[in-house]
Amino acid sequence: MNLIKNSLSTGAEIAFAIIPVINTFEEPLKTQIKEAIAPSMSIIWKTMIGISGTGLITLVFLGEVPMNACTDENYGLEVKAREEKRGKDEEAAATDMADNAIDDSQSASE
Repeated sequence: MNLIKNSLSTGAEIAFAIIPVINTFEEPLKTQIKEAIAPSMSIIWKTMIGISGTGLITLVFLGEVPMNACTDENYGLEVKAREEKRGKDEEAAATDMADNAIDDSQSASE
């Protein structure tokens, strides 16, 4: 125990480091450690059960919120217009490139 205590600086580090070592201790010490840890774990479990139970009970009192009661007719129109403009711009750029390529090939052949 002193070896672990000397190699670690804080109490939290000691608590985590000692867990795998507990089973290697002799019986009176092993039981004493388990009895010392059990109440704190019990408090944690009881608290978490209380919080979970409270959350479960609140579900009973929650009402359903209809999400489709009102529709915004303008939603997404700006994005669609921007995408359509971008598509037209890309199409125009591709057409210009094709026209330039045709013009270049015709002037090169002349």
